Amino acid sequence: MANFVGGAPLNVGDAIKLTHYIKDLPRSKRECYGFSQLPNGEVFALYNNKKKLRAVTIIIVKTKDETGKTIIKTIPFNICEADLIVDKKNSRLHILLIKVDKQFRKLGVGSEVLSYLETYAKNHNLKKITLDCLSTYTNGRETIVFRDH
Repeated sequence: MANFVGGAPLNVGDAIKLTHYIKDLPRSKRECYGFSQLPNGEVFALYNNKKKLRAVTIIIVKTKDETGKTIIKTIPFNICEADLIVDKKNSRLHILLIKVDKQFRKLGVGSEVLSYLETYAKNHNLKKITLDCLSTYTNGRETIVFRDH
């Protein structure tokens, strides 16, 4: 578990919730993780399975039970994901796609993800990082624009 945001203090409660969420994932779905913090103080964690990297945060959801009483739940919410290819033969980490949820853009999440991937590549003796750089992507349901023009 690493705090990879310049030594800034983390909200310990959120970090613990995220740790439990990630530890409960099947081992095949996670390899490593660390924490970072958004300018608004929200904590997020990164984890990967060598094919996908995800950034997840805790969001608060207010609902009402059958008696009308307000229930507050905290649930994990994916804010970013990246598709990866680890090519050990050519000593390369290839980033196919990075997408950040619209409400979390321009907060440094993408920069943290790229910084994390750079560290990941160094730690796994990968000498090159390559990135596909299309500005739009269609996943069959919607077209996602990656850069606002």
